[in-house]
Amino acid sequence: MKPFLSKPYYESFQSFVLPFSQLVIEKRKQGEDFLLYNAPVAMFFHTSPYADPLDSTIAATYAMIAAEAMGLGTCMIGSVAPLLQYSKRLKNKYVIPQENKLGVMLIMGYPDVSFQRAVRRRFAAVSYN
Repeated sequence: MKPFLSKPYYESFQSFVLPFSQLVIEKRKQGEDFLLYNAPVAMFFHTSPYADPLDSTIAATYAMIAAEAMGLGTCMIGSVAPLLQYSKRLKNKYVIPQENKLGVMLIMGYPDVSFQRAVRRRFAAVSYN
């Protein structure tokens, strides 16, 4: 594939996409969902080629806020986009137009653990100008 990819894409493919894909497949064979953590809902946000690349992240953020307001736990998963980027078969399976810019996956579900208190934090410093 090296002749068909730019240097950054090739390096990303070699150092992340390929090893991560192999790890996901290996964990799946062991019965573990290493990619989406058995989340009951997974939403993938992508945009048309004419949209701003951050539009999908903004939409995912609003969906995350809405889900958390309903008591759901959420997590953005960025590792899905590189896996989809190189797979026409997966894009077709999930009805993602080939030309669309890939964004982020949002998983959500009811949390297994509910915390009674949040971690108390203090600002390291506050300055007024």
